[in-house]
Amino acid sequence: ALLNHNIGIHLHSCIEIIIVFGGKATHFIGDEVTAVSKGDVFVIHPGCGHGFEDCHDFDHVTISCSPQILDCLGINLSFIVGIREIFTPGKERFISFLLNRSELTDAQKIFSVMEKAYQINRSEEKGNLRSYFAMLLCLFAQAYLLRHISSQSTMGRISKVLIYMNEHFKQDLSLPQL
Repeated sequence: ALLNHNIGIHLHSCIEIIIVFGGKATHFIGDEVTAVSKGDVFVIHPGCGHGFEDCHDFDHVTISCSPQILDCLGINLSFIVGIREIFTPGKERFISFLLNRSELTDAQKIFSVMEKAYQINRSEEKGNLRSYFAMLLCLFAQAYLLRHISSQSTMGRISKVLIYMNEHFKQDLSLPQL
């Protein structure tokens, strides 16, 4: 959606995922006020109030999904490091992170394919839609990990190894190399 008007502070009973593709806005979320820009991703858990003001060509996508998204997806993504941190509410009522240019391009491509599958609205497309959505969630988990877990921590080192393995899965990898 391309917006040039405000969206007042509101609550949801679902998880809301917002991906910013361009434009400018001010995001009021929880107790924070943030200038929004291209590449921002917000995962807002149920009951967390948020809204947008000063929207100027604010190009974004909002995906609403069940709070039990990881259980309802039909695909077990628990092996993806970082996915539970993003989609299981704890003390954090929302998560935000920034996609780099390549990740944002990938997210746009995945969402475009998801949108086409959704519009076709045939039963065989529902499985495809879930698969694309799972890909999007994996992209988010990787981007979140790269920016939020210290590379010095054990989880940070493990996540770097997992990301490297994911990016080089066609190559022979040795334990010393990893």
